[in-house]
Amino acid sequence: MISFFLTPLITLLLFFSLASLISALIKRADFADVIWSMGFLLLSWISYALSPFKSSYQFILTSIISLWAVRLFIHIGSRNRKKAEDFRYQEMQKTWKRFFFLHLFFKVFMLQALILLITAFPILWILFHPFTGNWLPFYLALPIWIFGFIFEAVSDFQLLSFQQKKTGKLLTSGLWAYSRHPNYFGELLQWWAIWIFALAFPLGWITFLGPLLLTTLIIFVSGVKPLEKKMKDHPDFASYAKSTPCLIPSFFTKKT
Repeated sequence: MISFFLTPLITLLLFFSLASLISALIKRADFADVIWSMGFLLLSWISYALSPFKSSYQFILTSIISLWAVRLFIHIGSRNRKKAEDFRYQEMQKTWKRFFFLHLFFKVFMLQALILLITAFPILWILFHPFTGNWLPFYLALPIWIFGFIFEAVSDFQLLSFQQKKTGKLLTSGLWAYSRHPNYFGELLQWWAIWIFALAFPLGWITFLGPLLLTTLIIFVSGVKPLEKKMKDHPDFASYAKSTPCLIPSFFTKKT
């Protein structure tokens, strides 16, 4: 069992090590965002290939992770190719006076690998345990995951299309009229759905640590908080924030 965990782990570390070299060569630390989802794709399929517990349940899970990973990779890759390096990485690099690559390697890519491993806890739990035949969590989780996937994909497309117009305004229409961060809402919905998938396995509930970590990071560290801080300088932000919830869409919270 230990070797079963070690092979995906070593592969993941090698993958992120190579990515850090590419990132240094192209001089863009935000390359980490581009390859983030590919780490899950790699980890999931290697774990599935090595697992002695293959079932249709595990195959479907690995497949939907692949769908999420490929879409996000294409989206972030095409988005970043057409704009300057993400401001969050620019701010981070201002403190890297010496040993740039070591900072990049450990503070971005190795940290990302660690976060990925914890986030993938429900995936690994599902792939490392025999399926008991309990399909109820699957039927509960799949509609939630599909909704989250579509919600994130549509909001990403709306934002990318709007930014290409370069109006200088805030996007306040489409799904962005219901939430200031609908893409993050869709992302988190998918990961909590993955946790529900894990409930079909013994002690699967303990894997909540994965989506909980990602939720904490997205809301308080790398996603919502820094973007809100940046948007506050925009003249339209105050009225937008007053009328639009931060994360959970208004159609889920408004009383009828």
